[in-house]
Amino acid sequence: QTPPSAPPDWDEVRELLVWAAAQPQTERGEFVVKATIVGRPKGMRKLETCVAVSMDPKRPSPLPRGVPDVPEGAIGTVIVMIDNRHWQKVSPYLAKDKEDDLVCEGYPVFDSKGKTVILAHRVFTRRMHKEQKQRGKQKAKEKKRQASAK
Repeated sequence: QTPPSAPPDWDEVRELLVWAAAQPQTERGEFVVKATIVGRPKGMRKLETCVAVSMDPKRPSPLPRGVPDVPEGAIGTVIVMIDNRHWQKVSPYLAKDKEDDLVCEGYPVFDSKGKTVILAHRVFTRRMHKEQKQRGKQKAKEKKRQASAK
């Protein structure tokens, strides 16, 4: 038996990025990247139309054997831009429960220096999500009870 090959190192990955950028536009695949970020904001700054929260990443769980590990320091502080209306819904939950996590789904934007901003389009907390699920179950039970009473 031959031992498994080592995953590519980051120099090889950087070469692949150069190769990918050199592909003719007509042969490049188009894509949309969607990210989910879960955790507690470490800071918040209110702007006129939105709120910017800063969050620090945790080390990812183990990745598959053939994929390179995330290099140390590769992911720094991330800014999440949240519409004021969404923030008004989640901020009371975060203030009330210090263990509750913010969940933001959105589109990551990477600046030329490798910094990441998530433009959030769906925002909730774990507790909010749990309460919504419970309300949905209660509504379904009530509907079922009303249907059987007819």
